[in-house]
Amino acid sequence: MRFLIPILFILLLEWLAFRSVRSVCFSLEPSSKRWVYIGYRLVLAAMIVGLLMLMSFWSKRTDYSTQTNYTLFNWVMGLFIISTSAKLILSIFTLVNDIAQLFVWVKYKFFSAVDSESHSGMTRVQFFHQVGMVLATLWSGALIYGVTRGKCRFRTENVQLSFPNLPASFDKIRIVQISDMHLGSFNGDVNNVSPGFEMIQSLNPDIIVTGK
Repeated sequence: MRFLIPILFILLLEWLAFRSVRSVCFSLEPSSKRWVYIGYRLVLAAMIVGLLMLMSFWSKRTDYSTQTNYTLFNWVMGLFIISTSAKLILSIFTLVNDIAQLFVWVKYKFFSAVDSESHSGMTRVQFFHQVGMVLATLWSGALIYGVTRGKCRFRTENVQLSFPNLPASFDKIRIVQISDMHLGSFNGDVNNVSPGFEMIQSLNPDIIVTGK
């Protein structure tokens, strides 16, 4: 019962997002449209299979003290977060458009005649969905870059601190604070984090602290 609300939410999200995809693909050739739908369903199927594998894996664990390979967890959760957040953007645009269409229907139903003007080009609904698709694509691209490359782009920020009552013994002490290291699990592979440690060592710190 506790999973009912999340399942209903995901089903609603899928329905709204697919309506947006279908609207964007309305003017495509049937073959192109079919491939878009196949790609959409393959991503959904991969996410479902991955989640089921993840739940099966964790449910069968008996020794929680041993080191665990988190590669499956990282890939599945990354795909879930990217896919769900992109579909949330599409769903918001679909929902807002539905509300706007409802107001238009009420207006024409009770207050004025229906506009019979034909649309030879892109309709406002299609344009609205395309804007949502562009934003969802940009968001997904940013997340994909972040989880693959951006997470290891370490940088430093130099801040000079000055206090009136600071003891003279603390003068010119260099403190390195390590924060926002959202690296996930790397299963003993330190190649990605080695540049970060080298960057810290090159600063010749007197004190190293973590946290924010």
